[in-house]
Amino acid sequence: MTAVCVQIEFALRCSLQRYHAIAGEAAPRMAEVPGLEAKWWWIDADAARAGGVYKFESRRAAEQYLAGPIVSGLRQAWFCEGVQTRVMELLEPRATEAAPGASKLLAD
Repeated sequence: MTAVCVQIEFALRCSLQRYHAIAGEAAPRMAEVPGLEAKWWWIDADAARAGGVYKFESRRAAEQYLAGPIVSGLRQAWFCEGVQTRVMELLEPRATEAAPGASKLLAD
């Protein structure tokens, strides 16, 4: 089964400090999302944009997440606008092929 990446991006309508707090409040809910293996929040302060990158175990899990209540709520949230989503397959090379020195990093 191929891992899948979801990318979500939106314009912020709140301060960066407030968005940090919102992300912190959302973290416990994210830990319970079926099929979610990892999530990274990101912020582009200069462009007043934010979003997340998510790794799911399958395309089905990713699509269910995008159709579910968390993303639906995000589309209606007061703190953001113009929510954009993408689903992509991840290329996952063996760790030792990822980058020079990767096997040393994994051994540390």
